[in-house]
Amino acid sequence: MKIILALCSVLLFAGCDAGARKDGSVSPEVPARYLYKDAVYFPDGQGLQFSGKLRRYELVENEKGQFDRYTFEFSEDIMPIEAAVFATLAKRGYQRKVRREDDGLFVVDYVMKNGVSVLMSFERVPAKNKGAAAFTRLKVSWKSA
Repeated sequence: MKIILALCSVLLFAGCDAGARKDGSVSPEVPARYLYKDAVYFPDGQGLQFSGKLRRYELVENEKGQFDRYTFEFSEDIMPIEAAVFATLAKRGYQRKVRREDDGLFVVDYVMKNGVSVLMSFERVPAKNKGAAAFTRLKVSWKSA
């Protein structure tokens, strides 16, 4: 039921852009989990724009709490996408801590003192058949407030 409510609220706000600023932050009157088709905003108002396509939003609940998870897909390879994300977040004071690095998978924590920690999982998905193209799936997650 919580997932259905979350999806309904995401769809309601997906076409709106009121409250967004050119510097990527969100004005205080806009909810922290405000969602754009090509961007996500962390609970502290920091945002990231992506050139990929938003494919899914999930509210994940486990023994560690509730987590917002956004899934994007890109035609580009993993490292150019991660490099752009890292450059943007580093300018805002985030530090990168690599959790896992394998062929086709790169998992990173972006942490900022007194800020929200963001987990990003970059996965290269091979083409399933001759007509399809490989793509990168990015999952962006953080603990809900």
